Amino acid sequence: MCGILGVIETNVASRWDALTFKKALIGMSNRGPDRQKVWQSRDGIVTFGHARLAIQDLTTKGDQPISLNDENYCMVFNGEIYNFKDLRADLLDKGFSFKSDSDSEVLLAAYICYGHEVLSRLNGMFAFAIYDKRDESVFLARDPSGQKPLFYRQGPNYFEFCSTLEGLLENINGERN
Repeated sequence: MCGILGVIETNVASRWDALTFKKALIGMSNRGPDRQKVWQSRDGIVTFGHARLAIQDLTTKGDQPISLNDENYCMVFNGEIYNFKDLRADLLDKGFSFKSDSDSEVLLAAYICYGHEVLSRLNGMFAFAIYDKRDESVFLARDPSGQKPLFYRQGPNYFEFCSTLEGLLENINGERN
């Protein structure tokens, strides 16, 4: 069980500050006690955080948020992809290479290869968000039965998601009530 947190904001004045984001991520350490990391897009609009419980690849190579293709893609992921070894073999045949033994790296590569159709290829329990710099979009998904929690909140200038309700509540202020 890991913790994921993300914020997409278009109004500079309403952005989460780094301290509040870190505090919300630290508040999820019970979901991911091994390591916590933050990634932010170069324009500062997208911020992802991950509290990791290392299961597949125990090395730091499996840490998230994970970026590929010079940060054109970034992902946070909670869950397990049961068929990731089959997906990995298919992607290796298509010319992809991998630096880790994690299902998260395979999931992100599968998105790069198949786009939104990746969902039809996944067998597992999951909640994830993928930032695609090419079209400046964030793809958010969870498994069909909802085994992995994914809460979100949207306002006029922001979209926030988290694997815990408490993580979203961390930044309640006058604008977000």
